Amino acid sequence: MKLPQISNCLKSAFSGLVILAIGCVFLPVHADQSDPRLDELFKQLQTAPDQTTGEAITDQIWAIWREYPADAEVSELMTAGVNAMRTGRLRHAERIFDAIVLRAPDFAEGWNKRATVLYFLRQYEKSVEDVRQTLLLEPRHFGAAAGLGLIFLSLNYPESAIEAFEKALEINPHLSGPKLQIKRLRDYLEDDPV
Repeated sequence: MKLPQISNCLKSAFSGLVILAIGCVFLPVHADQSDPRLDELFKQLQTAPDQTTGEAITDQIWAIWREYPADAEVSELMTAGVNAMRTGRLRHAERIFDAIVLRAPDFAEGWNKRATVLYFLRQYEKSVEDVRQTLLLEPRHFGAAAGLGLIFLSLNYPESAIEAFEKALEINPHLSGPKLQIKRLRDYLEDDPV
């Protein structure tokens, strides 16, 4: 399997992020990510009896992550940024999320949303840095872990992608996307003669 050439800086960032994604999941959370509702929801997520229940709990977690009660302007910017993403105005969304992380650097979801936009813009190195910051602020951020898997997938690092997707599933076993990606990647690796 031929891997693309990437800078040493990006390789180092990826190595650090794999360690971070694997190791930091059990660190205490910081800032608004310490909302007391989250601990119980994450417990429920692990014991949810079916996919539908797991998805409903997942939606509740995402809703809490998007909240930033300390600053109404940040909340308004988050809504505007998400709307810009949904309508394909990625550069506009990037500027909005830039403003969020400057105004509220302790807000994990601001970093995560900017990481997502940067991924769509194929600015993988910058996206990785924002994923790193997201995971530092909220180590249980299954969306950031899955996003890291997508970055590795885009760069043709299937083994690293599998690790990141597995970490996302360890946090949230009800994510269908990472499950499908892992199966597809394992099938691909088994069929690859190299």
